[in-house]
Amino acid sequence: PTIQAARDFGVALAHMHDAGAEHFGSAPTGYDGTCYFGPLQDPVPMDTGAWDDVATYLADGRLRPMVRLG
Repeated sequence: PTIQAARDFGVALAHMHDAGAEHFGSAPTGYDGTCYFGPLQDPVPMDTGAWDDVATYLADGRLRPMVRLG
């Protein structure tokens, strides 16, 4: 990517993370579809939920789905 593309991506990512959510791992308000994590060519379906702290969210919402895949 170009330097400008990297900057634009960083700005968009910061904007997304600043949007706020009630809990770690929450899907966007009104979204009821599947969320994915990982490379576009092999995305992993992820759990969404309402975790109160980032450690539990990372363990249950990110690592557990990877373990289920084996």
